[in-house]
Amino acid sequence: MEVTIRGNSMEPTLWDGDNVIFEEFQDQRLRVGDVVLCQHPYSSKNIVKRIKSITKNNKLYVIGDNPLYSSDSRSFGPLSFSKIIGLFKEKYYE
Repeated sequence: MEVTIRGNSMEPTLWDGDNVIFEEFQDQRLRVGDVVLCQHPYSSKNIVKRIKSITKNNKLYVIGDNPLYSSDSRSFGPLSFSKIIGLFKEKYYE
């Protein structure tokens, strides 16, 4: 799936306006450091974050690469695997 990045929470890895391809998440193995597309737990928007840790009860702690401008697990807590939509594959240029 193709996503256009909006905002600066993932800078310098991904910039506002970057076009990114995510592989649909279907229970692939997730690792610390992976960039994921996920559903925000308290709004209808999707967010792109990096997995910082995986808890013992299989929750994901996600954070933006630019934490000063990121709404992430520091404010909403860990996410369940059911909130993961996609796994980062590549950036592309039109």
